[in-house]
Amino acid sequence: GQVPALQAAWGWSTKPKCIFKNGVCVEGATVEAGNTCTPQCSDKTQNVSDKTALACPVSDGKATPDNGWWDICGPGAGACASNNALGATVTCPVAAKAVPASSAVFATGSTAAAVGIAGLALALAV
Repeated sequence: GQVPALQAAWGWSTKPKCIFKNGVCVEGATVEAGNTCTPQCSDKTQNVSDKTALACPVSDGKATPDNGWWDICGPGAGACASNNALGATVTCPVAAKAVPASSAVFATGSTAAAVGIAGLALALAV
């Protein structure tokens, strides 16, 4: 008889996944290896510094370094230990806050009042 061919039984029980380090992926909380993550800020009032899709590296789980997955997932046949955090340089900058219109009106009103009082004082002095 023939001896059956031997094969390595290696790989994670779940597909490795990626996340966007500074927010969320438009595609979902995580994306599976081999797919892309379109970065989006968690706070919908903010805009990401770069909207370019981030590539989640492919993985076959068979041999190190497997596009860096072995460092992230760890060895073994269990679930991948961690998610690959993508886009460290893509940020969600906080927008400068605008001065509320009511504050601008108050400042203008205060200036007008000061000018009016000065004019009154000048008129009374004459």
